[in-house]
Amino acid sequence: MNWIDYGIKGYMTKSRPVKGEIMRPGGFIVNELPSEYGPGEHTHFTLKKTNYTTIRALEAMARRLNVSVKRFSCAGNKDKKAVTTQRASAYKVPKERLEKLKIKDIELSDIKEKMERIALGSHQGNEFIITISNVKNAQELNEFIKQALKGLPNFYGPQRFGIQRPNTHLIGKAVLDRNCEEALRILLCHPGDNVKARDWLNENWGSWKEALRKFPRRLGIEKKILHYLSRHPKDYVSALKQPHKRLRLLWINAWQSYEWNNELSKNMKNPPEKILMNSYPMIPEMPELHEFKGGYRNSLMTPEGLKGKLKNDEVTLKFRLGKGEYASIVLRELMKA
Repeated sequence: MNWIDYGIKGYMTKSRPVKGEIMRPGGFIVNELPSEYGPGEHTHFTLKKTNYTTIRALEAMARRLNVSVKRFSCAGNKDKKAVTTQRASAYKVPKERLEKLKIKDIELSDIKEKMERIALGSHQGNEFIITISNVKNAQELNEFIKQALKGLPNFYGPQRFGIQRPNTHLIGKAVLDRNCEEALRILLCHPGDNVKARDWLNENWGSWKEALRKFPRRLGIEKKILHYLSRHPKDYVSALKQPHKRLRLLWINAWQSYEWNNELSKNMKNPPEKILMNSYPMIPEMPELHEFKGGYRNSLMTPEGLKGKLKNDEVTLKFRLGKGEYASIVLRELMKA
């Protein structure tokens, strides 16, 4: 992981690094802090998942139930390589159907009908329980906690950009530049996950049918795009619209986040209270995404209730963060890595 890829440079805390390993997924637990919701036509449930992104988990559920994934909504996207819980809603999906649903590494509980839709960003935040094994310099933990409670840089974390393939913001930039072909090339060919088919397609751009055979089944979004391009070879705009609207919004949000991270990195020594996030006009090729409004974001975050417990060579951290704040940034400051 290269933090510069995410626009992140420098550290705020002066404590020496606490080194160790986080054994994912079990050593990284995320529990969403939900809000209260009123009545409506949706069924609410607690989604517990392991080794799934939130979007992939909802897609798997939609396939099994034979309904559109557009019926599902949630307050935020949770880490893939973690054990996470969050509230989600499904439009007019009966409780009984959700109770019978069985998918490996996905569990549903606390199912309630006749609730309002859960909107993106409607949760209160998240609680984290993180275990670091094979710890070195554990004596620095108390000093770090003391400094962290004064505030940490409120960077957008790697999840916003892609960890294996930090390209989400690059796709967003190409879309904003109205270069749909370049956006597709980044999405399909950007390296990072050791898929040989990406290199092949980069060298044989336009050979959609053969690429469709080479891409593995697990890359469902890429295969959906390639399937469309095999029938409409030059329709790059519509091909780029094949992923769900939720994912396409993330591309633009990621570029906003990258520019914001760069601005905070420039002001690390003396950050202002808030930094303005850039706004972008509506993209003519994708009017359904509307315009992208900016606004001010706090430069610092404070992990609430931050505690660390040392047992043998393991440290267990427990803390809460507000929505849009990232545990990976807390760990980066602690481990300086």
